[in-house]
Amino acid sequence: MNLNPIVSNVLKNIKSLSPRRLSVTILLIFSIILFFTILFVALPSARVHVWPRMSSVSHTANIVLIKSGAVLGFMPKHTLELLPIKSNINKLLTFDEISKKFLGEYAETEMTIINESDEDYQFIGGTRLVNQAGMIFKTKESVVVSAATAIEAGTVKVTAVAQTEDLYGEIIGERGNVPAGLKWEIPGLSLEERKIVYARNSESASGGTSKYGTELREEDIKLATKKIEQELTKTAKIRTEEEIKNLEARTESEYTLLQYDVLTSEAFSGITLPMDLIGKSVKSIPIEGTLLYEMLVYNKDELFNLLLPGLRDHIEDGQELIEESTSKEGISVHVIEYDDDLGWVKITAELTGKERHVLSAKTLEGREFGERVREAISGKSVRDAKRIIQNYPEVDRTEVKVWPPWRKAMPSLSSNIVLTSQ
Repeated sequence: MNLNPIVSNVLKNIKSLSPRRLSVTILLIFSIILFFTILFVALPSARVHVWPRMSSVSHTANIVLIKSGAVLGFMPKHTLELLPIKSNINKLLTFDEISKKFLGEYAETEMTIINESDEDYQFIGGTRLVNQAGMIFKTKESVVVSAATAIEAGTVKVTAVAQTEDLYGEIIGERGNVPAGLKWEIPGLSLEERKIVYARNSESASGGTSKYGTELREEDIKLATKKIEQELTKTAKIRTEEEIKNLEARTESEYTLLQYDVLTSEAFSGITLPMDLIGKSVKSIPIEGTLLYEMLVYNKDELFNLLLPGLRDHIEDGQELIEESTSKEGISVHVIEYDDDLGWVKITAELTGKERHVLSAKTLEGREFGERVREAISGKSVRDAKRIIQNYPEVDRTEVKVWPPWRKAMPSLSSNIVLTSQ
C-alpha cells in the first residue's frame, strides 16, 4: 500500500486549514496526548500498608535480694532490698473430731467352711471371714476342714462373730445382721486358694445393734495437732497478705512474695493438748498454739525498672521495643541460692517483651525502607508487588490498594506510591 498519496493528501488538507482552525486542531491533539499521559502515567497511585514483623526479646539477670543489715561475702552486680513480713499468731480452738467408741452388740451367725481342694485345711479360732461388702467376721473356735471327695466337698460348721469395724473403717453394728447364703472369703489364703476354700452362712446373722460413744485416742491428738497448725498457718498467711497491702498503700509500689517453702519460716510453740484425757469419753477438747511466721517480699516495681534497661540493650539496630508488650506480669523469677539465715536470696529474673522493625516514615530507617520498596515495586503487577513486599524480612504482612481500582499494575512513578507502617 502506497502511503505517499495519503500523506500528501493530509498535508494538503492541513495547508488548506486557516491558521485559527490549525491552532485549535493542534491544541486538541496536545490535550488528548496530555490527558492520556495524566491518565496512565501521572494520575495512577497506590497505597501500601505494611505491618512490621515482630519477635520476642528477653533479658535475664542475676539479682541478690538483701535484708537490711545483712553482710555479704561477695560483690553482686545487681541488688534489691529484701523485706521480711513477720506475724506472731496465737489461736485457741475446740476440736470435736473425737473417735467413735462402739457400745452396741456384735452380730453372730453359723458359717459353713467349704473345702473343694484335695487336702485338709486347718483354721484357728479368730480366722477372718470377709464378704463382698467388706464385713468382717471372725470364727470362735479352731476347726479342720477335710479334703473334698469324688462325691462332695469337705465342710465344717463354725460360729463367727462380727467385728467392730469393716474393711473401710466403718462400725458394723446392726449392719452385721446379714442375710443367709452370702459367700465369705478367707483373706489368710492365697487368691487361688480362695476360689476353692471359702465359707457361706446358712442362716442370717442376728444380735447386732448400733450404739456409739466417744473415746479420745492418740490418733485424735495427732489430728488435733495438725489442725491447730493448719489454722495457725492459714491465719498467718491472711495476716501476711494484709501487711503487704498496707505496705503497698504506704509506698505506692507493688510487692511480691517469694513463695518457696525453704524461704518461709514457721516456728510453732506453746501447743497445749489434754494428753491426760486419752482413753476417756469426751465430746471435744480445747487446743491452743502459737506460730511465729515469716515470709520474704521484694519490690516488683524496682525489679521491673532494673530489668527494663537491659531489655532495651537487646534491641537490634533497625528495630524498636513495643513498650506495651513489657510489664511486671511478664517477669519470671527463680531462686538459685540463699543464705542459711535468709539474710540474702539470689534470684534469676527474666523480663520478656516484643520488638518490631522500624518502618515508619518518621524515622531514617523507615524512609530508607520505603525508598527501597517503592523502587522495587513501581511498574510491577499488584500481585508481584505484594509478593516482593512480603519477602522483605522486615514485613509481617502487607495490603496494597491501587487507583483507579481497575488497574492491575503499580504506578510507574515511585512518587505515586504511598507506604504506611501499621
